Amino acid sequence: MSETMQAIRVHDYGDPSVLRYESVERPEPTADELLVRVRGAGLNPVDTAARYGQIEYPLPWIPGWDFSGTVAAVGDSVTDFAVGDDVYSLARFPDAGNAYAEYATVPAADVAAKPATIDHPTAAGVPMVALTAWQALFEQGDLQDDDRVLIHAAAGGVGHIAVQLALQHGATLTSSTRLKPWDSSGGVSSGISAPPSGSNLRVCARFFGTFVRV
Repeated sequence: MSETMQAIRVHDYGDPSVLRYESVERPEPTADELLVRVRGAGLNPVDTAARYGQIEYPLPWIPGWDFSGTVAAVGDSVTDFAVGDDVYSLARFPDAGNAYAEYATVPAADVAAKPATIDHPTAAGVPMVALTAWQALFEQGDLQDDDRVLIHAAAGGVGHIAVQLALQHGATLTSSTRLKPWDSSGGVSSGISAPPSGSNLRVCARFFGTFVRV
């Protein structure tokens, strides 16, 4: 008889009342997957969009893409991880997630070792925003270490990670935010408070010598 676990599932689309906490069959990892005991799960805007049906998956389904936890079992082909390893992941995106549960299976290729310097709830909030920031700066923006870069909405999830990545890469940074616009002690050289959007934001950035090209 298969083991069970507790999970949050969506049986219909709508507001938070559609989320059900219930007992379901615990998944088993395939040859290239891990079974992870979930210790923390992230909530992103895309999770809310999916719950409302803006992204549709076959019902019922377990939501959640970002999570952190401890490896409970490994597939036969997995060599990079072992039972007991602490890991975190953006799992299966953009396919249906499965993180809002006691256990989740995830392809080993989607997993990274969790840094010992952060706890599981903190780690669970990192993958989606960090990967989005990385893609924007380096894959789309081709950021170079002598670039001047504007980070819009720098106090947001993606924004605050983008600030750290850009500074670590040696870029000169201008930020925009409705909160405190910049902190010179953190390396941000200039800031725009409560900025306009679109072309007007580009004009504001030029005041600081930053010319937006992406």
